[in-house]
Amino acid sequence: MKILSNINFNNQLPVMFSRHYLEFMIEGKNAYYCYIEFENIVMPLIIENKFFFRIGQYVFYPIRNYIRISASEELLFLNKVIIFLKKEKKCDFITPPLHIANFSVLPIKSKFNQLGILKIDLKNKTIDNLFSKLQSQYRN
Repeated sequence: MKILSNINFNNQLPVMFSRHYLEFMIEGKNAYYCYIEFENIVMPLIIENKFFFRIGQYVFYPIRNYIRISASEELLFLNKVIIFLKKEKKCDFITPPLHIANFSVLPIKSKFNQLGILKIDLKNKTIDNLFSKLQSQYRN
């Protein structure tokens, strides 16, 4: 397992892997971004120095060859990342990614909150039909 400061970004990778996106995410913070790589699996990570803590934040789920890895591979990878970052003293703890990058699994011993996301089928629905299902106080 290794930490990379840069990768060859191309349009097949999600935008969250781009240098420009990651620079935007750390703008104004005492932080840096990197990529964790192991067995051709790669994942971006932000590490922020805040007070006396080093806080890691996953940016996007791990991928191999531009494709999301299986849940079992993801679990193994995330657990190895945690052990590696702890051993190398890179992070004191790791926070979850933004809601655009939901993992398929939870690393061992992780603490989490349930995430609720609404899923609405918008096909063949009119605006009136969609808004009629909302409570009147939310129809602004």
